[in-house]
Amino acid sequence: MRQKYSRQQIEQALIPYQVGTINEAKLFTTGIDNTNIYINSDQGEGVLKIYEMYTADNIACTQFELSLMNKVNQGGLPVPQAYKTVDGNFTSQSGNKPVAYISFLPGENIYQQQIPISLIKEIGQTAAELDKCLQNFQPQGQERLEYDWDAKNFLKTKKFLPQLDKLDIDHQTIRAVYSEYQEIIRPALMKCRRGYIHNDIAAHNILANNDKLTAVLDFGDAVYSYWVCEIAVMIVQLCMYQTDWKNATAELLSAYQAVIPLNKSEKDTLYYLAKCRAATMIVVCNSLYYTDSTHNDLGEFRDAGLDYLDKLIKLGKENFNSLI
Repeated sequence: MRQKYSRQQIEQALIPYQVGTINEAKLFTTGIDNTNIYINSDQGEGVLKIYEMYTADNIACTQFELSLMNKVNQGGLPVPQAYKTVDGNFTSQSGNKPVAYISFLPGENIYQQQIPISLIKEIGQTAAELDKCLQNFQPQGQERLEYDWDAKNFLKTKKFLPQLDKLDIDHQTIRAVYSEYQEIIRPALMKCRRGYIHNDIAAHNILANNDKLTAVLDFGDAVYSYWVCEIAVMIVQLCMYQTDWKNATAELLSAYQAVIPLNKSEKDTLYYLAKCRAATMIVVCNSLYYTDSTHNDLGEFRDAGLDYLDKLIKLGKENFNSLI
């Protein structure tokens, strides 16, 4: 989880990147798993990223994330560049924690904001271009294994269900989503296309200036998974923040499909995968909220997931399919 670091600790972490004299260091308040610090030095602007959930044993995971991000950056898409150390590595260490230094991209975080349809469409198109860019890429390192936010592992998040006893909710509704995954999604996924995906193109990872996309941030959730899962994330954690979320969803899907048209299986599973993403927000964030976190973000994500799952259920699959 986010931590505070002294100026001396920050300067020490940046030595391998030779950024010169630091003029300003400022903590970003967004993000849960890692600490991100804005750096202004005589070499320019950048962001120091300290991986709070990893140790030096997890260097391969950070290399995986940063190599994907760099590939997309080289493809001309609006994501940060990962800088290398003087030894030619993407990652270094601060104490026993991996660190990275990436380029700073300007813009305002759109989390919990109402944004124009034009920006929704730009994000949808960029997401598809990102997926295509990574389609045949061979990244460095290794992705997180058994990761709870990877839709392939949705059934494994059942381990968090006992924590739901602390909430006054209809538990059967959430358990029904697990049954749908087992009975409907798993068989259909065999006909869905796969590749490396960002897996968290959510409002909190998007920057914009003057209603124009300037950055897609944070490849920490990236996995080898299904393209349709990328879309499910955007529907739930980008479109459903919007007042007219159904129109936002339709426009996002149209923009994505202008680059990558969905096949029948992908269209058939998308509604259920969106419900799975909302359920993941509920069960995973709720468990963390009651165990090892002091951040209000987790409670907000959990409660948003409850709201989104309810809206998807009320909409129904037939009406959802009319948006595709």
